[in-house]
Amino acid sequence: MTKKNLARDLEKAKLLRAAEEATENLLAEAVEWQAAHPKATLEEMEVFILQLQQQFGERLSQVLLEQVGSSD
Repeated sequence: MTKKNLARDLEKAKLLRAAEEATENLLAEAVEWQAAHPKATLEEMEVFILQLQQQFGERLSQVLLEQVGSSD
């Protein structure tokens, strides 16, 4: 395995760990939200889900930017 491949694999592993962590956190938040809003309307659920998607994207973007910054 070349150094370039090793570095790419390490970056991929870091991104996967961040995605797993973000997913676990967001799923826990979703469970809490659902318990607190048992009669939520479809629109309320859609808004909440969009917020979760945004948080997930922001977290992955942050990790990618950190990787780019550390590779300079």
